[in-house]
Amino acid sequence: MENQELELLKKKQELISTYYDKINVWKKDRSGINTKIKKAEARFAELVRVEAGAEQLELFGDLDQYINENPGLEIPE
Repeated sequence: MENQELELLKKKQELISTYYDKINVWKKDRSGINTKIKKAEARFAELVRVEAGAEQLELFGDLDQYINENPGLEIPE
């Protein structure tokens, strides 16, 4: 192969690697986002069902904190 062909092949391999890595990162991000959405939906359903006492409502104050502090939370299907 000529030097130019080798350079083009190298460039193509670098681009393939970059695309592959980005796709994998985005897939992981998507998985995390989907999990957060499911947790938020479950928490929303709890909020709709709860009796509206002040103490009960305080438990629902910070959704982001709740999701982050409960990483292994079971999500009902």
